[in-house]
Amino acid sequence: MDDNAIDYVNIINEYYTNLEYGINKKEALKRISDLSLELQFQDVNNFAVRLEEAVSIIEDNFLLFASVCEHKDVLISIINYLNHFAVHFMHDIKGEFNDKYETIISLMLTICNINKEPEVQLFLENAIIKDSEAQDCTQENYKSLFSRQYIEMVLLEESDLYAFINCLKMKNVVPSLNKIWVQQAIKQTFQWHIKKNFGHLNVPIHIFQSQQELLTFKTLYTDLKILSIWSEDIVGARNLAMSLKRHVVFINTHMNFCAGILLPYAKLFDATFLLLSEDEYMSAEHNYKWIINTKSYKGSIYNLFYNNIWQKPVRNMYWEHNDVLLANATSEDFKRCMDSAKEGYKIWSAKSINSRMHVLSKLASVLQCKNESLLADIVSKWMKLPYFCINLLTGHEIESVEAPERFEITKVRIPKGVIILEEKDKVTLFRELTQCLITGNSIIVICDPDLCTLAPYCDIFLTATIPPGVINLLSSNILEDVKYDNLAELKPEEVYVHLTINKHVVLCLT
Repeated sequence: MDDNAIDYVNIINEYYTNLEYGINKKEALKRISDLSLELQFQDVNNFAVRLEEAVSIIEDNFLLFASVCEHKDVLISIINYLNHFAVHFMHDIKGEFNDKYETIISLMLTICNINKEPEVQLFLENAIIKDSEAQDCTQENYKSLFSRQYIEMVLLEESDLYAFINCLKMKNVVPSLNKIWVQQAIKQTFQWHIKKNFGHLNVPIHIFQSQQELLTFKTLYTDLKILSIWSEDIVGARNLAMSLKRHVVFINTHMNFCAGILLPYAKLFDATFLLLSEDEYMSAEHNYKWIINTKSYKGSIYNLFYNNIWQKPVRNMYWEHNDVLLANATSEDFKRCMDSAKEGYKIWSAKSINSRMHVLSKLASVLQCKNESLLADIVSKWMKLPYFCINLLTGHEIESVEAPERFEITKVRIPKGVIILEEKDKVTLFRELTQCLITGNSIIVICDPDLCTLAPYCDIFLTATIPPGVINLLSSNILEDVKYDNLAELKPEEVYVHLTINKHVVLCLT
């Protein structure tokens, strides 16, 4: 245990001997709120300095902050996170995100999962992101993900129910739970413990027979999925954790974050399209000549492509560009296409890497048969590159008042989800399509009317048995802005990191 950790433990031990924590909670929250107003920074985007300053203020007011935390070790966890990422930014360490603002956003929201007191969160927001370029993204977009977390607990028949009950008593986790899964064999014992200790839990309880039910249960695509497994069969629990489609899986602990865990909020933010408002759209109708009757058109006509079917736009409107008639997708078309891509992602990501490679081999063969040897070579080349990351196993120790807690953390790369690509020349586009497909993602390509690269190849994807919804094509003349996934300048290993996210499996060892 280092000197700082010893100091924290001594302070907390002294603090918790005080009657009623030695301070009124309402008064403490008011003082913390006032502290957040005193923060000032010369460079608002220097996050290393901001994180160090936040640590300094918390340490100077340690008892004040500790008095409003639900558990005595929460504050140490927050300090560990802030120190860890202060070093990260100071040395410009390349991590999960290419964009430092995405890193700081995910850090901010991960810490807010550790302590949910509004005044503490306000202090942290002011200390970490206020007036920075990350603030607008956090407030307008990413904070909405808090309402889209799906948190579960699973009790297997080998569970230590006393440890589980103790967790519920020690941590205020029940309000944030979406479901508790209980294996049939321990149903009655579980119900007895709940009635004895709590009387009732206001959480949906689902009784299951086999673990297969856990593997097939579907949650929303946009959910950040967190789960804890309780079992004394560690090998079985670890195998189940690796099989489940969740972003963080705890084993015999719950929401016990270490500084090595960064929830991928920024990467999970929905792929969105900024369309013109209704007024702007009506105005645009006067600026463009929308074509509704396509029967008399003599040139090429390109519809939308999703669910492996050519689809006419909902409003049946097209626009002409370079003697080609292009479907003009509106919001309903975008929604249908996104739904298609989400379903495609579920199917494609569930396939093993060998299964995906087999389909891509068929794609290369079909391209070769269509006299597209250049594109076939591109697909084959990227299939052969060994740029996949192996699972990373690390150990973490968190200082606690009672005794250090030790954790084993396994990081596994899983597909990111729906990737938005800007249409480019066919060589670049097929390289990026192959990269996305290898990593288990589905794709929406936004048509560039000057190129129209992808449309002639969509039927080939059907022949190659690429599942519905995996590759989709949209064209629209009312797009205001799109956040594309830019892969062109990335190295192979950087592409892999960009197109995947970390899944964390956290095993409590003590």
